[in-house]
Amino acid sequence: MHVAVPLVRRNRGIKEIFGDVLRENRPMLKVCELFRFTRTSKTDEPGVVEVRLPL
Repeated sequence: MHVAVPLVRRNRGIKEIFGDVLRENRPMLKVCELFRFTRTSKTDEPGVVEVRLPL
């Protein structure tokens, strides 16, 4: 984990990074994969993937 992440987490109380990514946005999904975000398909929005990274 990058050194800045624990500092941000401790100073700001941030516990998770999350967001929605279009399924067709393969470069962004690759970045999320490299940083080990979990991916979940959104049933109410079939073209969107939810990504999450606990800190």
